[in-house]
Amino acid sequence: MADGPPRHALEPAPTPGKVPPVPRLPRPGAFEARPGAEERVRAAEAEFAAGVAALTAGGPESALQHFDLVVRAFPGHADAWFNRGLALLEMGRFPEALAAFDAAVWRQRGEADSWDGRGIALGEIRQPAESLQAHEMAVQLDANRAAFWYNRGHAHVALAHPRQAFDSFGKALALDARAYDAALCRALVAEKQGWAREELSAADEMLRIRPDDPSAWDRRARCLAALGRKDEARAARAAAFRHGKSDPERWYNRGVYYRKKEREADAEACLREALRRNPDLADAWVHLALGLARQGMREEALSATDQVLRLRPDDAPSALRRATLLAELDRVDAALDAADKAAAAAPSGREGWDLLADLAKRAQRSDLLEKALRKTLSIDREDVAAWHDLGVTLGRLGRRQEALAAFDRALRLAPKSADVLYGKALYLETLGQVAPALRLYEAALRSRPGHKKAGQRKAELEARGGKRPQGAPPQLPQPSARGGRRRRHGGGR
Repeated sequence: MADGPPRHALEPAPTPGKVPPVPRLPRPGAFEARPGAEERVRAAEAEFAAGVAALTAGGPESALQHFDLVVRAFPGHADAWFNRGLALLEMGRFPEALAAFDAAVWRQRGEADSWDGRGIALGEIRQPAESLQAHEMAVQLDANRAAFWYNRGHAHVALAHPRQAFDSFGKALALDARAYDAALCRALVAEKQGWAREELSAADEMLRIRPDDPSAWDRRARCLAALGRKDEARAARAAAFRHGKSDPERWYNRGVYYRKKEREADAEACLREALRRNPDLADAWVHLALGLARQGMREEALSATDQVLRLRPDDAPSALRRATLLAELDRVDAALDAADKAAAAAPSGREGWDLLADLAKRAQRSDLLEKALRKTLSIDREDVAAWHDLGVTLGRLGRRQEALAAFDRALRLAPKSADVLYGKALYLETLGQVAPALRLYEAALRSRPGHKKAGQRKAELEARGGKRPQGAPPQLPQPSARGGRRRRHGGGR
């Protein structure tokens, strides 16, 4: 049965995106002052200020209403168009945002942040080449703004220009030494290109800004390992755990590592710590159950498996594991019920039906055994072992024609299978058909001369001169143990 899902690395943080410009504040004298328009100007200034306040407070819908009033009254006001573009950008209305930034640029071509906003909007509507051109214009107009270089780096990423992107993020970091996202993006570009030394340098920049960042320590450890600096990598991994030990995922990962090393006691301690911090970490319950079962602590393993199924009711491997544990605890009826439900929940999988077949055989539940075998055959019509076992089961139930049909189907698939020949012969003997049974015993011995039981039955029939036996007929063989593996009866030795 497969292990629970291994997850040896923490989920990566989402890649940071572009940074939009900040809203422009009202500038004195920015509105046309015509005689008699003082009231109109004051109203527009009030709307502009209210729009900036709404944008700053995270209310783009309200801000858009205010700036709509401003541009309606003063269509040539570039700052109002720019702020309107910011509001639309925040609302995800990117084509309209582009139109607003275009209006701002047309009215005031020298404003770098209007070009920057235009580049962001173009990137969102998947026009990467035009987006890069707009960001290039922004850095030409103001080369000292870290955000412009940072956004330019993203434009190069979109166009698959790794070296230009790496350098652009580096320029942003040089202008703003605390720009963590620029260092992170620099590391991500290097990671994608396989530039271990450059990625290590970026990871060190991340740690310079945030010395207690466990993800940066993880990155540093990986780069050092790739560069063959094993002792430093080990120290970095220890630092990552030290700074991130409040995170249950790190305890989980350490537990998985110890399980791979077969240090079950250490693994159990780490997994229990992960679950103390987050009782709903299903994967930790999976690995805890596996480790406990390996140590023979079946009741505890069953309890852990129940926790997995509480969190993930459709977890098929855990459902099968639960049935197996119940069987190992000799709770056969409960195991049968669990296996039946687990197999029904994953009807196209062999493992559940094979387990149900084994448990049904153990409990002498011919009804469930027949069900499991027929389901197995619906998955694989050429499974010789399943046809043989179905013949045995139907024979025990007294369903003569169906039993013989199942044996015949097995023999069509494997005409020289000694086990199938013996099984059908024994069934014919129970029916009193001694002559055909004798011929099948002989065929089984030709296929496998060392088949002891076929030899014994043949000798007994020949000793009686081919006559029917007196008293009870011979017992049919037991169905084979299936054990979750695909089995076929071979024809050779």
